[in-house]
Amino acid sequence: MGERIFRAPRLTLSIDELVTIAKVDPFGALAQLWTTLWHAVAAWAIVVPFAGALVFFASWPLFRSLARRVAAARGKQMHDVA
Repeated sequence: MGERIFRAPRLTLSIDELVTIAKVDPFGALAQLWTTLWHAVAAWAIVVPFAGALVFFASWPLFRSLARRVAAARGKQMHDVA
């Protein structure tokens, strides 16, 4: 996603290649992948607030209904005890 936002070339390394690079020279891997890493972080920083808001507002009615049911059940228990 960061590649699309910043119109950067696609990283063509496989997972095995990335692990090998990181094991052989961790700081060199960081230097080599720095641009890709900050593109990914920036993309997440842009997307997460909207995704979080979407999940929050989509689940709000469900949790409100659940809260009502729990409150009603607790109220019923209180009347049964007294």
